[in-house]
Amino acid sequence: MVESAAIDIFESWHDFYMLKGSVASTRIGLIFVAVSFHLDAIVRLSEVVGVRSTANEIFTNFVYTLSFALIFMALGESLGPAGGILLVLGM
Repeated sequence: MVESAAIDIFESWHDFYMLKGSVASTRIGLIFVAVSFHLDAIVRLSEVVGVRSTANEIFTNFVYTLSFALIFMALGESLGPAGGILLVLGM
């Protein structure tokens, strides 16, 4: 009974997670385009400014955002698998 109430709450947030996942996947694609256009500058400036580590951190954050959105959108009748996946991602 509690589980069905939680699933109903997550289903009410479906549109939010759909938008969140769409934005995250779009930005991941834009990061790939930006990096591929300016690869030589990133390689040259990586020692001085830390451009590579910043791009890596941004990419990782968007991948986590996309992962959470996909997990919450893929909830079925049970919260157990989603809880396990979230626990692993949280660690």
